[in-house]
Amino acid sequence: MAIFPAYDYGVLFPFLTSFASLWTDKYYQSISVSEVHFVALVIGYTLTAQVGAHFTDWLRKHLKRKRGHTAPEHGILLMIPGVKLLLAGLFWHGWSAEAMALWVVVDIGAATFGFGVILST
Repeated sequence: MAIFPAYDYGVLFPFLTSFASLWTDKYYQSISVSEVHFVALVIGYTLTAQVGAHFTDWLRKHLKRKRGHTAPEHGILLMIPGVKLLLAGLFWHGWSAEAMALWVVVDIGAATFGFGVILST
C-alpha cells in the first residue's frame, strides 16, 4: 500500500514545480495571474476530500456488514480509480498544454489530476 502514495508524490512534486512556469513561459501570463491556476488543483483536492470521505465511510460500513470486519487493505479499492484518474488528469493536462488549448481545459486536467492524487493516497 505504500507504493501508491510514493508514486503519487513522486509525480506530484515535479508537476507542482513546472505548473507555474507553464503559465508564465508558454501562455505568457503574469506571475500573479499564473498563481490563480493553482485553484484548479485545490478544487480537485477539495472535491476528493468531500466525495472520497463519504465513499470511504460507505465502503467501510458495507464491508463490515458483509465480512464482519474491515482491514487497511480495503483502502486499495479506492486507490485503483485514484491512480487511473491521476494518469488521465496528467495526460489531459499535458496534452492540452502542449496543444495550447484554452486555459480552462488545461485547468480541468489539473483538477482531475488533483482528484486522482488525493483519492489514491
